[in-house]
Formats: sequence, C-alpha cells, structure tokens
Amino acid sequence: MMRGAIIFVMLGLLGAAFAYDRVSPMPLGGPTVELESVSANPAVRDPARIDAAWFCPVGSSSVTGFADHQVDIANLADEPAVAFINFLTSEGRGPGTRIELKPFTVEHVVVSDYQVNDVAGAVVEVIGGQGVVGHTVTTSQGKAEGPCATEVSNEWYFANGRTQADSEQYLALMNPFPEAAVYDLEVTSQTRPRSRPGQFVPPRSVKIVRIDEFLTRDEHTATKIRAQQGRLVVERLQLVDGSMGPTGASLQLGVTEPSDSWFFTAGRVFADSENTLTIYNPAPTGLETLRDAGDVGADNVDDAFDLDQQNTAAVQVELWPTNPTDRSLYGTTTIERELRPGGIEVIDLVAQAERFGFPMPFELSARVTSSPDLPVVAERWQAGLRFDSAIRLDDLLDDSEDEEPAEGEDAENAENAENAENAANPEGEEPAVEGEEPAEGEEGDFNVPTIDPGAELLPQPLPKVGLATSNGNEVLSTRWLIPWITIEGDSTLISVLALEESTVEVRISVNGTVVGPQRATVPANGRAIIPLALPAGALEGAAVEIVADNPITVEGVVVTETSYDVVPAIPTIS
Repeated sequence: MMRGAIIFVMLGLLGAAFAYDRVSPMPLGGPTVELESVSANPAVRDPARIDAAWFCPVGSSSVTGFADHQVDIANLADEPAVAFINFLTSEGRGPGTRIELKPFTVEHVVVSDYQVNDVAGAVVEVIGGQGVVGHTVTTSQGKAEGPCATEVSNEWYFANGRTQADSEQYLALMNPFPEAAVYDLEVTSQTRPRSRPGQFVPPRSVKIVRIDEFLTRDEHTATKIRAQQGRLVVERLQLVDGSMGPTGASLQLGVTEPSDSWFFTAGRVFADSENTLTIYNPAPTGLETLRDAGDVGADNVDDAFDLDQQNTAAVQVELWPTNPTDRSLYGTTTIERELRPGGIEVIDLVAQAERFGFPMPFELSARVTSSPDLPVVAERWQAGLRFDSAIRLDDLLDDSEDEEPAEGEDAENAENAENAENAANPEGEEPAVEGEEPAEGEEGDFNVPTIDPGAELLPQPLPKVGLATSNGNEVLSTRWLIPWITIEGDSTLISVLALEESTVEVRISVNGTVVGPQRATVPANGRAIIPLALPAGALEGAAVEIVADNPITVEGVVVTETSYDVVPAIPTIS
C-alpha cells in the first residue's frame, strides 16, 4: 500500500513538472511573469494547476434558445492536447465529449451538435499543450464573445446592468459540484435595492435568472450574489433591442471580489454614442450591518449613519488619452467621487469629454481607484451610435448618393457637403479622387469630420450598432492570452496600456501556425493600438498572445458592420 502511495505522489510531481514546462512563456528580454496576485477575473496560472478547469455558464442549445452556444478552445503550445467537455443544463448534467487539439489551433464546439436544451453551459478541461477557453453566443441582437471563468467563488459582483423596456438581462449561475448551492441575490439601482434570499441551484446544473423581470425600468443596476452553501460561477448576458437607443449583445463574467484599482484599456468616445463608467460600492450599509448583528432599533439611527460614513468610498477616475498629441495637450484628467455603501455612481464619458473640450472621436483609457480598505467594482459600457443620430451619420457617409433629393433640398445638401468637406480638409488639402485608396492613416468611408485634424486616425470604423461591456483588469501582467477573437478586415485591434515604457509583441495562432510578432512600444502612462490582420485563407478569427518586457494591461476590440465588442484578455499570473 505504501509503495503504491509513493508511486502516486511521484507521478503527481512529474505531472506538475511537465505542466510547468508546458506553460513556460515566450521569452522577451526578461521574465514574463512578475506578479504574485490573485485575479478577480479569469487568469492563467504559472505553473499551471493540474485540476484546472474552464467554466462557460451562459448558453442554450435549442432553436428557440436565447443564446446559441459555441465553445472556443485554443491550444497555444507546440504540442497536441486533448479537451474534455461536459455540458451542464437546467436539468442537471448533460452529455460529454472529447476533442483533439492540434498545436496552435482553435477548435469550436457547437453545443447543439451534442444536445438540445434551453439552458446549456459547459465545463472544459484541457490535458497537455496549453489550453485557453472562451465562448461565443448568438442571440436575437447579435453575437457576443468572451473568456470562460477559471475560478468558482461564493461571491460574485456586477457593477452595471440594464432592465429598461429595451433590455433583457440574463444571469447564468453555474453549480459544477455534486451538492446543491444556496445563494442570496441582491440587485440595486440608483434609487432602490431589492433582494431575493435563499435561492438554490441544483447539483451540476445552470440556473438562469432574468434580472429585467426581477427589477424593472432601471438604466443602471448593480448585482451581488453570495452563496451561503456551495460555490458558483456567474456570468451575465445583456441584450438591448434598439427601441430606446443602441442595439447589441454583451457577455460579461462577474468578478469574485472588489478591488482598489481597475484599468479600462479599450475605449473610443464619440458624439451621440453611449459611453459610461459605473462604479459600485458593495460594502453593507450601516442599517444592514446592525440588522445582521440583531441590533436594530430607534436608538441606532446615529450608529447606522456613522457606519455609512465609515464605509463611504473615495473614488478617483483617471482619463488617459491615447494619442501623444492629446496627452501633451490635456494630460491625465481626474474625476473624484464619493460613493456611499451599496451605492452606484455613473460617469458619462461623452459628457466629460465635452466638458473638458476633448476632440471627438477621442481615444481614451480609464483607471478607477479607491482606498485599499474600501474596494469597489467598476464596469465600462460602450455602445454604437444612438438611433436618433444614425441618419446624420449616414448622411455624412453619403450612403444615399443614388437617391434623388426632395424638392428644395439641393441647396441645403450642397451647403452640408461643402461644410463636411471643409471640416475634413481644414488646411485646404485636395480631397481624395473617387475610386482611389485612402492615404495611409485614413479610415476611408467611415471618417467623421468632427475629428481633430491634428490627431492620428486610428484603425477601425466608428460602430453603428453593438454593445461592449468590460469589468476592466485589476492586475498587470507581462503575458496575456485571448482564446478567440473575431478578425474581419480592419475590424480588430489590441489595446495596450502601460505604467512604464514597454516593448510589446503580439502573435496570433491560426491554422496550426503562429503569425507575427507585431511589435509596438507603449510610452509610460500611455496606450498603444495594435491592429490585427489574418493571413490569406485564414478563418474569421484567431487566438492571440501578447507579451511585454514590463507589466501591461490588455483588451481586444472588435467593430464590424453588425457588432461592437470588447473582448477581455486573460493574464498569466504566478
């Protein structure tokens, strides 16, 4: 018996050593993992955990489902791997499957190929190679993609969500364990809190909660889930149908703990769009603290007030321009707020850009900080143009040049065209000849003549439709991974923010090969934009690896004709 135990332990140690060798990062002039931190978001561990799994809660696998589910599994190593996928439904554990992963490839598992259910999440374990897992859902309002979770927790937080008449907000609670989980749900708007205690999720299942049916008519809602028994993985799917403004779909994992620092790397602020930062202080109110202690009465009003004062968070929001010219002109702008316990603060970045006189479209990162003893949760929402401005944008893009103008419109159209031409060519430059390719640095048909003529035009068009949400990153790392990101033409870029000057390399894994690296230098306290492009004959996307010689933070951005998405990157941390 003892001999068998020794052999088992030795095999485990050999397996751990083998795993460590598998995930050794690509060198770039120094060590690529310098942090000893716990990430509240998905993270890849170095060395890898033998029992690591990826959890993908949101999804369905039926023709009438709310989110047709596809699991995207990347192998970023130069050796093959095997993935084991188990599907969890609202009724319990479903079927499983096993797939082979070739080196530097991404395999897509369409859940409806294996089972049919209105609710269908997935748990993925990858043996060998280096597996990184994300997922894509197709909804009535478009596609959304993002990473799967790497942790279970008894606490989950969302800083923002929408429950107005144009919105559907789905919360997927996954319990991958053989015992039932019992949880309390609290949803807070800017005017009222609501709670639903003592709810449960059956063993090895996924439960869907419609927040828009629980708390209605609110533009901003924060959510807190606490498991009294067991542990969960929680993810949100937000849909907006365009009847009150933007249209689109967004996947967002919750965070497992608040933080005193959040980085939001990807962002472009432009007129008539929706771009907000929502900050949530999940600390209990004084009344809740006294109630939990069984000490509530008429004499405790002052005590509750004092506790509220103690738990009021001082929050700073720093706005970081991307363009070097903008940074020299505007520097880093700081907005300060105080946030009472259980409170939500919404900062309209479009209004702030107008307030400070930023030229739009304005490339902008943000950092949210609070005191270490009062951490917060933050979320950035970015949406395409509101419906009432889409016509004006179409006029600028001249989409209707074949239509005959209505009577009396000729003079007005001519004047508008002249104004637009003067705005686009302020120095009297000759306009591009019809049919010619735009000059280097121009965006072609999607140029909007409100841009500062001295600013460098960056890749991607302005999004007309789509919803992009982000929890930001609470850690910096020197290696980041994206399991899958859509790449169509000039649709996709990688946004990098650094506190110290950093050299960055970006590689994409596609069709069994590694393409790159693309290199960029990120200035201290600045940001770099790195466009992605696929080689000829490649599919519509790829897995991405980003490495740097100093810690950075990273997000991916996708803008197509039908979508707008911020895709989180996954840090490698020790």
